[in-house]
Amino acid sequence: MTSGFTLLAAVEVSAGATAIRVKNRIDAGQDFGDPVADARAWIDQGATWLHLADLDGGDEANRRTLATIHAQVHGKARTQMAGGIAHQEALDWALRVGFDRIVIDTAALTDTEWLKEVFAAHGNRVVAGIDVSHGVLWAPGAELDSQPLEAALSAAVAADCPGYVVTAIDREATRKGPDLPLVRTVCEQVGRPVCVAGGIAKLEHLYELSTLAEHGVASAVLDAALYRDYFNVAEALAAVAPRFDPYRWGPAQPWGLTQGL
Repeated sequence: MTSGFTLLAAVEVSAGATAIRVKNRIDAGQDFGDPVADARAWIDQGATWLHLADLDGGDEANRRTLATIHAQVHGKARTQMAGGIAHQEALDWALRVGFDRIVIDTAALTDTEWLKEVFAAHGNRVVAGIDVSHGVLWAPGAELDSQPLEAALSAAVAADCPGYVVTAIDREATRKGPDLPLVRTVCEQVGRPVCVAGGIAKLEHLYELSTLAEHGVASAVLDAALYRDYFNVAEALAAVAPRFDPYRWGPAQPWGLTQGL
């Protein structure tokens, strides 16, 4: 992962359509629009990275949609693909599409030999996904489900993983903020760049994460907050932009707030 603090605007799909995950379930009760149009909107607002997620874990309709998005945003924004990358066939597909970064599923982190080969062959283009819910690993139907966090971290570290995407599943779309103890634990144990997802709902949350850059937090995923209009991409980028203000410390505020509107 690159240096500095990066924001990735999410386009998450289920059954080929835009969706968000609320904790461990798909929110199918709302129409979040067209995923390709969403991707364009985030780029128009300033996004330089998109987090493309298959919430169904390898669905063909989702694959087609995410591949289309990548093709249409190529040259405008870089893409991080997650969801369903748990074996070589899925990884080969993602590599052929050309996603800039590919996230290996938590469920696949037991195969240390395969991980070693993958990370050695592709460098920092392939990273490990660490999904956690209520303090234990979240990998439904897999050996690692409900196992201690250390079970996945030790395997990934042993395989020389170049980066991690850490998702607090139990905080997704809850507005509770990122799981900072989880983030700090992962950063301390892996010593590699960490991307954070889950619970981000305020500009203050982004600013707080950006202050952890020196500890290894390299980026954050903007997901439900964008779809529920808690803030937009431009406001998020302003919140983490480097600046010096001798009178006020904290996240930058949207223009209307600074004008008393």
